[in-house]
Amino acid sequence: MSRVHHIARYRIGSTITFRRKEVHSFVRLDAAPWLGGHETGVVDDAAEVELLAPVVPSKIVCVGLNYRAHIAESVTA
Repeated sequence: MSRVHHIARYRIGSTITFRRKEVHSFVRLDAAPWLGGHETGVVDDAAEVELLAPVVPSKIVCVGLNYRAHIAESVTA
């Protein structure tokens, strides 16, 4: 059975990085895991990091076609 890795984004000092969670520490990655990030060998104590949102969105998409009248209005416009 394969081991599950918990990955998160965090700040330590002025550095924002991704990491793999261990019991009481975080192992830093050199990039986001979906960009092929690898472990750097640097280990940060869990008590010294500030957890952040896992990603920074590049855009927000809103859809306003949630009412039947609005849909009809949009189609005829």
